[in-house]
Amino acid sequence: MQIAGIDLTKLSIFEKIIVNLISGGTTLFVFISGFLFHHIYFSKFDYLKFLKSKFKNVLIPFIFMTLPFIFPTIYNVNYLSIEQVGIIEKYVYPIMHTYLSLMQLSYWYIPFITIMFLLSPLHVIFAKTNKRTQITVLITLLFISAIIHRPIDKTYFLHSVIYFLPVYLIGIFCSIHKERIYQLLEDKEIFLLLIVIFISTLNAVNGHVGNFIKNFFALNGFDTFLFAKLFLCIFFMVFLHRFEKTQIKILEYIAAVSFSIYFLHEYLLNITRKYVNYMNQDSLNLLSLPPWINLIFIVISFALLITLFALFIKKLIPKYSKYLIGY
Repeated sequence: MQIAGIDLTKLSIFEKIIVNLISGGTTLFVFISGFLFHHIYFSKFDYLKFLKSKFKNVLIPFIFMTLPFIFPTIYNVNYLSIEQVGIIEKYVYPIMHTYLSLMQLSYWYIPFITIMFLLSPLHVIFAKTNKRTQITVLITLLFISAIIHRPIDKTYFLHSVIYFLPVYLIGIFCSIHKERIYQLLEDKEIFLLLIVIFISTLNAVNGHVGNFIKNFFALNGFDTFLFAKLFLCIFFMVFLHRFEKTQIKILEYIAAVSFSIYFLHEYLLNITRKYVNYMNQDSLNLLSLPPWINLIFIVISFALLITLFALFIKKLIPKYSKYLIGY
């Protein structure tokens, strides 16, 4: 939004509502992860096999995609102010510092979701319990999440795990009971969307834009933003159910390349920021579009560029591209 020229400090009420509606996509990401965990792995769950697949398909691309950020650190002997006399001082500390810096970008999600993968035996236990126990657990954890909010520092992975754990479990719950959910909410999903819009509007009127963020033990109200995103998850689940047997080629491409879009968009954002700074501009607006239209243009352009690049890498090294860029 900032690259598009949207000033987040000078938003109208309507613009605040829009920001509230499009922010917080991590909740949808976590919900989908939980849903697919049950849908794909639960019936024949093998913990070691599951972790092995996640290491190959998630951690290896993560390590490879972050290496270009690490190499400059390794060769920059003046990185630390203290005298660098050993391997730990010269390499380990700087690399750890760089990785922690990367976690402030979107890459924090991989260490976070890795912890969720390690907790999979507990998720299996949750899936096997009766519905009443599941609902009790979810209500308890949701209350805790709404009190603690999301962490200020994205390197606080345990804070994120506690916050997003009920979202992951709700994904599992919705997969278990999906037929009943579809039956109850079929053709009623508009009411779910209205709830999302209502909560987003209420937050905007109260001057709150985007995620509720604070330190773990601080008290600062109830995180209603989380519930808006959960209703949005269920809205998409029910709305998209009618298209499950429909083949839409462009969506298939986006789905296939989505992990690469996640990994590569940070590079494109960095390049764009440096270009904007170099040109001494406030934003990237090559066509002099209104900021919100420019945002749509940038999102589509970035997604298209990354998709084309991913397809090129896939053609170039088809056997290894999955381990390099996640596709």
